[in-house]
Amino acid sequence: MKLIHLNVESFKYFDALVDFLEAEKPDILSLVEVTDGAFFGTQGGNQRDYIGELCTRFGWNSVFHPTVFRDMGDYRIAFWVGVLSRFPLTTLDQLYFGEQMPTIVPNDSISFSDKPKYERYPHAWKWSLPFLVTQVQTEGWPVRLLTAHFHVSYECLETLQIWQDAERIVEYLHTHNQNIPTILTGDFNIRNESMAIKILREKMTQHSENFTNTLCRSIHPIFSDKPGHLWLWIDHIFTQNISVSSCEVREVEVSDHLPLVLDFSL
Repeated sequence: MKLIHLNVESFKYFDALVDFLEAEKPDILSLVEVTDGAFFGTQGGNQRDYIGELCTRFGWNSVFHPTVFRDMGDYRIAFWVGVLSRFPLTTLDQLYFGEQMPTIVPNDSISFSDKPKYERYPHAWKWSLPFLVTQVQTEGWPVRLLTAHFHVSYECLETLQIWQDAERIVEYLHTHNQNIPTILTGDFNIRNESMAIKILREKMTQHSENFTNTLCRSIHPIFSDKPGHLWLWIDHIFTQNISVSSCEVREVEVSDHLPLVLDFSL
């Protein structure tokens, strides 16, 4: 089976993404920064239903977990997570890293925590971010999929909030069924050498440890703002009780992040 994880940047490059999915033919999609058309119906705005279009085109099922829209004026970035699959899906848990109901925040309201883990580390956004737990009923055995979006800090260095995000996931795994095949994916906004990655690695098998970059060089602003910047690897995949044949990064222009492709079996 094939799983693709991707931060889709609110489907900003939707047509290119559709072409990529047509070629890859994934069984499961684990997406970060997704949006659909329903949320704006209660907020007085308009939004194209990208999830609905993907489900119609590919015959997929979907679940998603909303939290925050960052309002850029003529463009809104959604900090939601979602799962799409050709298999039946069941939402097991919709949690937050920090409790907050779905909302829209203006772009100029960005604020940062004043309690970093280390004084030399930059502060992280105070916004709450989603943690979605989904059961994917494959043809052979159910798979538990954890899709997370960790807090954001300048230069993607670890903060207290990010550390707590990792501990929240480990606590969840410890207190729920530990035998079910499990995949954890997400835009964790941390580098591979961070302590949060070490915390997760002690509980699960990491498959992103050899990645050197998960951001699109031609799209992500970090490479234009800092021409000398070589790489940044902040998207990760972990598994438990899963047989993995390969985990790769695809160098395609479908978002400001690059897709991670996991081939696995049960």
